[in-house]
Amino acid sequence: MCTAYQFGPTATSRRYASKLIGLENSLRLLRPTNQAPVLLDADEVIHMRWGFARPWSKAIVNSRDDKLSTRIWSSAFEQRRCLIPMVAYYEWSGDTGKKTTHRFTPSESDHFWAAGIWEESKEHGPCFSMITCSPNALVEPVHDRMPALLHPDQLDAYLSGQIQTFAPSPSLLHLESPAPNPLTRKPTPEEPSRPHWRQDELF
Repeated sequence: MCTAYQFGPTATSRRYASKLIGLENSLRLLRPTNQAPVLLDADEVIHMRWGFARPWSKAIVNSRDDKLSTRIWSSAFEQRRCLIPMVAYYEWSGDTGKKTTHRFTPSESDHFWAAGIWEESKEHGPCFSMITCSPNALVEPVHDRMPALLHPDQLDAYLSGQIQTFAPSPSLLHLESPAPNPLTRKPTPEEPSRPHWRQDELF
């Protein structure tokens, strides 16, 4: 399940992606509770807090696709969908202290589109959560979940509610493994240090 991803510059001028041009001048690592850009449609980009706040969790950053029909979460999936742009995401595997870092990047574009849902919080303002699904053949050896990545042709259909299930193609991703661990370097002012976050999902 994804608890770290990168957003950065884009040169893509196609629909949806054109709104990302100029938002970032360099790569930025995003972690739970950080503010990040999400798209509500092709013309609207909003910065939101990553993670739904609940009494049992400070930030539910991932939302399992097999739990989205439950009463607590169904309204967001039915009425408040969003797209999460990212240029890479990270996973870790192995024993504590000996973990291997894995970095997934787009194979045919300069960024991914991950399916998301969002809600308004009285305390935090708009917040989003990234939908996760069963892994494809490329991701499965690394982790038992992956972001619900969308093909560019699926963006309109997802936002309009036509897509209910997710099966990202391995052809969307390139895997760098082992990769440099982005959490071991000193953060920039835009990437404040964060405590270790439990990888909460909807349950």
